[in-house]
Amino acid sequence: MTVAEYSLTCCSFSRKSTVPLAKLRNVGYILALKITAGRQKDLDDCAILLPKTKIRTRKQAQQVLDRYILPSGQQKNAESIENALNRLFGSEG
Repeated sequence: MTVAEYSLTCCSFSRKSTVPLAKLRNVGYILALKITAGRQKDLDDCAILLPKTKIRTRKQAQQVLDRYILPSGQQKNAESIENALNRLFGSEG
């Protein structure tokens, strides 16, 4: 099964039904939500989604967060966001 065959089911990717990633309207929004949540299953989904985007750096991921997550939401979830970004991109500047 290819990465493009994964689907979004109950906010988590699974192999139960397939929807090509190209049909998802806004992958950036989904990534922002998953990075904010920071759970292991969300980070696993990010690992599937990221290669299908142009997001390659921590700075680019932060720009996506800034676009979709209000500052108050980022502040409230600062620890999980920081941990998620560190796991996905390392501690690059």
